Amino acid sequence: MPHTLNQEKVDEYFLKTIYRLNKSLFNKKMPLDDYLIRYLIMFFDHPYANTTLLDDFAKDFMSRHRFFKHKAQKSISTATACKIFNITNKALKTMTKKNLTKLYRRLARQVHPDIGGSDEKFVELNNAYQSLLEKIK
Repeated sequence: MPHTLNQEKVDEYFLKTIYRLNKSLFNKKMPLDDYLIRYLIMFFDHPYANTTLLDDFAKDFMSRHRFFKHKAQKSISTATACKIFNITNKALKTMTKKNLTKLYRRLARQVHPDIGGSDEKFVELNNAYQSLLEKIK
């Protein structure tokens, strides 16, 4: 956890190490080699993260164990689903899954809650879509 260390001491140690590497690897005292200059820039331009290791572990754990509780879907009759989609039973029999999906997406853009529609209508549309998908398969 480097962010818990004294930043001034870490900076001082880092500079000493860079100069020692410059001397041992490149046989130079001054100027610094271009590669080491890049490390200096990266080190001083990017501060330590503000998070702690324990917080990272906790977030990772919660993400891996997250689950969602879905409300049970109400079963919708085919006639009601066709009415919601404004299609007839005859049209449904000739419709492909691709065409139904296109129609669903067009209707979803109209009733989606983020665009000004209501939650109830959007849930109803989703339930109808699922019902009609089962009939097409």
